[in-house]
Amino acid sequence: MVKGELKTTVKPKLSLSVLLKQDVELLTKSSQELEQILKEEENQNPYITHVVKRIPRWFFGEEEGRVKEAVAKDSLFDDISKQISLEFDGIDKEIALEILYRCSSDGFFKDSTQDIAKLYGVSEEYVEDIREFIMMEIEPVGVASRNLEEFIKVQLQEMYPKETKIHEKVLHALKTGNIDGEIKDILSRLRLRPIEGEDLSPVGARIDIILEYDGESWYIFIQEDFIDVEMDEKIQPQDEISKEKFRRAKALKLILEIRRNVLRKIGEAIVRRQEGFLIKNEPLKTLTAKEIAESSGVSMSTVSRVINSRYAKTPAGIYPLKFFFVKESKGGMSKEEVMRAIKEVLQENLTISDSKVAQILKERGIDIARRTVAKYRKLLGLR
Repeated sequence: MVKGELKTTVKPKLSLSVLLKQDVELLTKSSQELEQILKEEENQNPYITHVVKRIPRWFFGEEEGRVKEAVAKDSLFDDISKQISLEFDGIDKEIALEILYRCSSDGFFKDSTQDIAKLYGVSEEYVEDIREFIMMEIEPVGVASRNLEEFIKVQLQEMYPKETKIHEKVLHALKTGNIDGEIKDILSRLRLRPIEGEDLSPVGARIDIILEYDGESWYIFIQEDFIDVEMDEKIQPQDEISKEKFRRAKALKLILEIRRNVLRKIGEAIVRRQEGFLIKNEPLKTLTAKEIAESSGVSMSTVSRVINSRYAKTPAGIYPLKFFFVKESKGGMSKEEVMRAIKEVLQENLTISDSKVAQILKERGIDIARRTVAKYRKLLGLR
């Protein structure tokens, strides 16, 4: 799969024209608030037969759990080392521990089996056999997987050892984005990382979108993909009250579809535009609500409503979605990019004037006024 390719579901363009004002306000609600509203509607509206909720544990946990999670990861690595010592001895044990030490903090193997083979004077196949044993037999299952796809295969093999058709369906759904109810249920029981502080109790669901990068591909998961409203459209409304409840049920389904569609487009835009920030600590690039509105077929105000009070879990940490939306400067660059460029120039010579900095940047294709340099220089504390 091409690096950076998105694994998402493509949704049709949606319109708000059929919704009344009170329904549009549902776009401003958080996922938790929306769930509560749906529960109340399920109890009061005869046309809503069921509210489906299969939210995976990936969407739970907040800042409070970060320190505890780090401790949990350390203890897990110690536990895995002990298991390896029981399962292997001699050079096999040394190779197994080498594989573990070359895993990232979340348990993925990010190094070369060829390098380890050369180091210990064995074949690459020999090292690969040990890695696969760790992946399949050591707890938690999946440690030393190369990427998310391989990790999911390991989990499916453990959960459904003889049902290869289920394996194929889940992997096909991830590649195409065509995720039906059965696949959602299976995905809700899978983990996204071999090591993720599993012993922690959820602090509270706050995350609305997960942007997961396994070193090769991006995966986008929307919390509301696991929430849906099932309707009974066979019951025909007979009076004004029942007509209103029928309309309300259809509106809720459409609202959910709009929220999912816009959140997905936002996720795609963030990983395409802000990949440098997410995995390389580069400055944020420009990104506007207008771009999302055009790609998802809704208004800018709708995008703003969906962005409000939503959070994304990314390789760089947990951020509000608003954080990734950066206005374009006069030169077409974001404020962060311009400030980074000014900082690079000043690191070469801190004593040069603002006019000289502006001139150097202009030669590099960044058209910026002296006054802007002075302003950003002050913000950087480089006067």
